[in-house]
Amino acid sequence: MVNTKGQDVVKIQKNHGKEAGTAMTAPQKIHAYEYGIMFLLGCFIYSLLEIAARGYTHWTMTLLGGIVGMLLYRLHGTAPRHTLLLQALSGAFIITALEMVVGVLDNLVLQWHVWSYREMPWNVYGQICLPFSVLWFLVCIPALGFVKSYGNDFSDHGNRNGMKTL
Repeated sequence: MVNTKGQDVVKIQKNHGKEAGTAMTAPQKIHAYEYGIMFLLGCFIYSLLEIAARGYTHWTMTLLGGIVGMLLYRLHGTAPRHTLLLQALSGAFIITALEMVVGVLDNLVLQWHVWSYREMPWNVYGQICLPFSVLWFLVCIPALGFVKSYGNDFSDHGNRNGMKTL
């Protein structure tokens, strides 16, 4: 049922979007090869960071780095513009949650002892801790900047919040 009140509400919503300067467009499709590239980059970059920090890595952490790379790419590709700090906070939450899942599986269930945060303050079962969650937030800021600049190189067709796609 269409009435004047309903039409007025639609006009107000449309004008509000224009006044706020936000584009109300649906995110464009992210292609499988983009996810593949981000997975490989996440695997490689995370493994290098971990090897530089503690001298070794574990294959499950390499895979987790790849998954995080894809998720950060997806997060940035669908997020509104000018939300880098919110994206970094979301990224830190995603990384911490995945770290908990993998940590419980690797360290508690399978007893592989890949890592332990038991000596860190504010830890949960030795698998996650607040200081590393803060670190993941800080790491997400340049990571999301990299994702943005790399995503711009994929194609000259279309635009997804500053990221190009085919």
